[in-house]
Amino acid sequence: MLAVPISALPAHPDNPRNHPDANRSAIRGSLARYQQRKNVVANMTDQGLRLEAGHGVFTEMLEAGSEYIAVALMTDDPVTELGFMIADNRASDLSEDDPEKLRAVIRQIVEMDQDAEIVGCNEEEIRKI
Repeated sequence: MLAVPISALPAHPDNPRNHPDANRSAIRGSLARYQQRKNVVANMTDQGLRLEAGHGVFTEMLEAGSEYIAVALMTDDPVTELGFMIADNRASDLSEDDPEKLRAVIRQIVEMDQDAEIVGCNEEEIRKI
């Protein structure tokens, strides 16, 4: 993992992932509370570095004025680069929460007077959980 200047890392122009407001807010809250704990993935292309995965974190850190971002640096061919960009998103999409464990963890967070919105749950979602 490397810390690279965030200004030297352009987003991938073909990234199909959208980050709606709720997602961006959750990422922003997580970064504010916990900082960057997972690296983004960048590919070293003939034209220089290009973001391969982690566009939401990248965008929020860029807008927050971060100077550096932690990066796992790859030297992927274009097919691998695009494939991983999709696979990373789809693997997350296909996961599911264990409702009982999620309730227990959210309950712990709330009981310790932590703001559950920091983990991406609003009050309505907490009531449902």
